[in-house]
Amino acid sequence: MSAVQHTRFASPVTLLREWAERNDRQALHEALFVGFTVDLPFLEKIAIPVARGLGARTAVIGDAAQGLHDPVDVRMAGRSYLHGLATCRGAFHPKVVLLVGERACRLAVGSGNPTLSGWGANDELWTVVETEKDDSHALLADLADWLDELPSAVSLAPWSASHLAELAALLTERHVNAPAGPEAGPRLLHNLRQSLLDQLPLGPGDELHAYAPFIDEAGHALSALVDRLVPRRVTLGIQPRWSSYDAGTIKAALSGSSAQIRLLDETRMRHGKFIEWQIGGRRYALTGSANLTRAALGTSTRDGGNCELAVFAADTLPLLPEEGRIAPLASLVGRTIRPFTSNGQALVLLGAKTDSAGLHVSLARSRPAPVAISTSPDGSPGSWTEIGSIPPGALACSFP
Repeated sequence: MSAVQHTRFASPVTLLREWAERNDRQALHEALFVGFTVDLPFLEKIAIPVARGLGARTAVIGDAAQGLHDPVDVRMAGRSYLHGLATCRGAFHPKVVLLVGERACRLAVGSGNPTLSGWGANDELWTVVETEKDDSHALLADLADWLDELPSAVSLAPWSASHLAELAALLTERHVNAPAGPEAGPRLLHNLRQSLLDQLPLGPGDELHAYAPFIDEAGHALSALVDRLVPRRVTLGIQPRWSSYDAGTIKAALSGSSAQIRLLDETRMRHGKFIEWQIGGRRYALTGSANLTRAALGTSTRDGGNCELAVFAADTLPLLPEEGRIAPLASLVGRTIRPFTSNGQALVLLGAKTDSAGLHVSLARSRPAPVAISTSPDGSPGSWTEIGSIPPGALACSFP
């Protein structure tokens, strides 16, 4: 499959706008937006009204601890669309947009979060699949498998897990079971049960290029990547002020190979992540959500790593920009990694839902003490009334 760069694609917003301009006026049945950080007010202005206007049942899934919005600014969540939260021991970090119509489908897998930066300001990388007339594609089959398996590896509210299972079944029915297209082509890789690095081919290779805005403090991912691919030459892209890295650990990780640094310009934040390498004159690439960290590349979700999604492809076009100067590895200095602390014992709410049976509340992990539940008609001070509590050790409870 030959690689193609589509200059018309700027972000998932492009896919929505193009669907609205279809000549056949085909209705959009499903819209799914998945990311790490999620900006609901942004989506409620830019994406959700378009998707809903096209007829789509719409869902937004993000990391339970990474919402960028104040709840008071959110207007349509739970009413016009499903807002689902996910959590695991690492970060819930995939970036996916899925649009399913009556006979057409659009899938984008990449690096951009559903925020103003991720869908607008940053320099991101996306792989886009477009099918028509119920055509099939390997990435759609892989996505169906991932959606089906996801609730077994990360914590989701039951209604969010049910929604993803329905999408997996719909993809299987409409597209995966359709007549197969070309067998050769990109495939979707995930790390729910096995690390991304363990799924890459073994070296030795001729050349390795890599870039991500975050490189782990100890350089474990770079060391493991070099050990796996055994490249003769390595070029690592760096935005000197904006990338997150420690020069000393990068030097240690790449000390056994012929390595150099490409200092990329800083006119725009490069948030796209990629690893590209050559073996026997053939170029391969891994793109998607994974940074150059052990939690993203070297550990499965089951074993405490992030939840990541990536596209593995062969015969790709070069991804490392030719802009910026090449510098020897020894010239790299500095440390831009910011301290990060996480309270793994924090209370995490996965969601609350009301129906004819009452109010249903779901937590990510059980607590040794009761969790009080209060409701309010409008969220104003003094209007909250406690209606009960979730018992110690329970993950969910319903209130009439």
